[in-house]
Amino acid sequence: RAMPDVAAISDNDEGETEKESSEPGQDASNMNESDAANKADSNASNRDASVELKNGSSEQVDKGGTTTSQEGKDQEPPKPIDKLYNCRWKNGTVQTARIVERRLAPDGRSWEYYLHYEDYDRRLDEWVPSDRVGEEVVKQRSNDDHRSSLDSVQKMTRTQKRKFDEINTTLPGDVDPTTAALEHEREQATKVKNIQEIEMGVYEMDTWYYSPYPEEFSKCSKLYLCEFCLKYFRKAKTLDRHKAKCEWRHPPGDEIYRDGNISMFEVDGKKAKIYCQSLCLLSKLFLD
Repeated sequence: RAMPDVAAISDNDEGETEKESSEPGQDASNMNESDAANKADSNASNRDASVELKNGSSEQVDKGGTTTSQEGKDQEPPKPIDKLYNCRWKNGTVQTARIVERRLAPDGRSWEYYLHYEDYDRRLDEWVPSDRVGEEVVKQRSNDDHRSSLDSVQKMTRTQKRKFDEINTTLPGDVDPTTAALEHEREQATKVKNIQEIEMGVYEMDTWYYSPYPEEFSKCSKLYLCEFCLKYFRKAKTLDRHKAKCEWRHPPGDEIYRDGNISMFEVDGKKAKIYCQSLCLLSKLFLD
């Protein structure tokens, strides 16, 4: 008599199992419908969300279809690169300069420009604020200027050809494409000074050219150097702590010449590798 009851229970369990197994499919279809509804709501909300434009402004579109625009009124438009402008120099005179690079100022609203002054050496290139950059200069070259420039080039070539041949073993036209590409890449990487000034001992010096300092130091406009071991630091207080521990009072080499209070030392690069590397980085700030 107990056997039919067990069979009945088994049948009921199978039925419940089949019923339960059919319910997940319904839940999945319900979930798909729910996902589709959520996706539609998300699309609708995205249409109502603010849209960032390329110029930094934003648009707010509400459900009524009205649009409110918030322009970046505080941020001034940047000037194009590789254009000539009148620029006010440090002494107050106006010079013609070419924009080499640009960056946002610390305030986030104005721009700073890296300028190369026409007819001057690259050592005078500098970052200037936007208020020192004036109107764009458009130069039109006349035929007389072109003829005089050609004459000067020919004259310079005749007078300096012998010296050029002595210094350069290959002519500019004979340079292979790989060397030319590497030279162009080097010029692009070093066209902007990374260190603007250094402090060494009691002296502050404006730098002239790019030097391949490590990246964490290249982002500093000013470097602090120990005048004895030539180690470089980003902050003055770090240099002060180093000075309290630095025991050097002359370069790590042999003194080979002395005249009054001036001495010359011979340093072995194998024995003082770090010192020589620091010396090369320092000298590159003033050598092109």
